[in-house]
Amino acid sequence: MSFAKVSGNSKRKSEKHGQAAKKLCSNERMEHEISLSSLPKNMVHLDYGLFVAVNTFQKETRVHIRVHSSDDNGFFHPTKEGVSLKPEVWSSVLSSLRTFPALTEPDAVTVVKKDVCIFNQTGNSQMFVSLQRLFQRKDNSFHLVPERVILRGVQIERLWDSYNRIFTCVKSSLLAYTLKERVNFEIRKYPVDENSSRF
Repeated sequence: MSFAKVSGNSKRKSEKHGQAAKKLCSNERMEHEISLSSLPKNMVHLDYGLFVAVNTFQKETRVHIRVHSSDDNGFFHPTKEGVSLKPEVWSSVLSSLRTFPALTEPDAVTVVKKDVCIFNQTGNSQMFVSLQRLFQRKDNSFHLVPERVILRGVQIERLWDSYNRIFTCVKSSLLAYTLKERVNFEIRKYPVDENSSRF
């Protein structure tokens, strides 16, 4: 077994590299910090620290309804309290919320596309509903997963009002991804010319 000799200079280089990496991460974090005055286009504030956002990750576009907490500087950071939905499930949840009998049936429960349960938690004439994700096991049984969020009356109204904006973000996200995949597919058809890479 042999070990390479480590010189003092390489240690200094790695320390400097580590500092540069930390600084870069810090700068990236600063650019992505969210405040009410600088919300991204794909994000809507529903009130009481609850936000709806659209993003695409690993080839999947999702709509997130998530609670954010604010720090001392007024920047919002996502918490674990929330749900992540496929666009078609999100649309169905909004439709179901429009007809959900929260004020008339105290024990009302609705299952949306075998993916989300809406539970009535209304009390003292104030409308509250809980959205909680479902998971289907291999034996076809369903169970509730910890992924959930509680919506108040005003948040539900703002969620309905944000439908067009969020739907536009979903369409843009899907279109951008589809266009990128199509361009990459077309580019792969052409052979690589090594002579052209010299110029």
